[in-house]
Amino acid sequence: MNSTVTTFFVGEDHIPPSVFDLRPVENSTFNASDTIEIAANLTDNREEETVYANITLPNGSTVILDLILVFGKKLNSSYTIPPLLGQYNITFVGNDTISGNVNDTETTFFNAVDQINPTVINATPAQGSEFLVNESVNISVITTDYIGVQNVTAAVTYPDGSVVSLPLVAGSGNAYYTAFSSINQKGTYNITFTANDSSGNMNNTVTTSFRRIVFNNGTLDLINAFNNSMNITTRVISNVSGLLGVEVNLTNLNVHQLIIYNYSEDSPYNVLKFTNNTNDSTRFSTTYSIDPSELNFTLMNVTATASPAANALYKCVNFSFDNQTCNDGYELLLNLTPGENYSFMLNAPSPETRNGPRPIHA
Repeated sequence: MNSTVTTFFVGEDHIPPSVFDLRPVENSTFNASDTIEIAANLTDNREEETVYANITLPNGSTVILDLILVFGKKLNSSYTIPPLLGQYNITFVGNDTISGNVNDTETTFFNAVDQINPTVINATPAQGSEFLVNESVNISVITTDYIGVQNVTAAVTYPDGSVVSLPLVAGSGNAYYTAFSSINQKGTYNITFTANDSSGNMNNTVTTSFRRIVFNNGTLDLINAFNNSMNITTRVISNVSGLLGVEVNLTNLNVHQLIIYNYSEDSPYNVLKFTNNTNDSTRFSTTYSIDPSELNFTLMNVTATASPAANALYKCVNFSFDNQTCNDGYELLLNLTPGENYSFMLNAPSPETRNGPRPIHA
């Protein structure tokens, strides 16, 4: 017997791992900021294998994500989608670590979109806050968005139903704000905030309101050219179905009494403007101006005392209350007796000229 002849062979592994059942499913859609599962099943004729996901973002950058064995042959990991919209391509790379065989042919992709409205919180002023005619209202909200806030506005509805849209300015801590001082109308101001993001999503669900009240709980407001409230005493001398006759008494001013007829207590227009001196005072011994354009009434009786040097009262109808000057000429209204009281009647401006030229009497 001859048993000295031998041979041998070498067993090699050239079969790459099998990668299948990919997650997410191809062409899935998710919102940016979502946390999603990246997963695959992997099998191999050897037991030592690894797999990772190579994620290519819409801007071309890449992220390597190692997958962890969950159970059986499934490996996964979680991925939070950044604030970048578009298509994310995923290549799974399976590797048996003993033989070095690699499978990098399995791919999938998903789309990141933005369908989430901006978040709007902490609206100011607080619901039901109260302000006086000469105060400024801070209108603000905290607004955030995962992709990016584009703009925030506040729609303010006045007591008379008119609406103004105010752009809010970005501040610190995601705050958007503006100062609002146009509150001459008495009553409730409703505010609706609208936040838009760069993807076209909108949130207009947040609202608040505040009330503009009368100085010293009075019947109406008397303010000067600087929008400051003036101390007056008022007395209702008649009331016919809500239309009031109001006596207004002023102290240490060139005019000492106003009788206002048919003032509507329900009207938002309750502001009367008055200045005790004008920029035309060098032309006359005494000057004052009255602006009734924001007061609801029909007729006003004005009573004053002529100065010792005054013998005539002149008026300027086309008067700028803001600049405190007459835009055209003065015309004679009354002859006066120095040192004695005098009165004249002032008609209400027509509705179409409200907030238009202001009368003056000097």
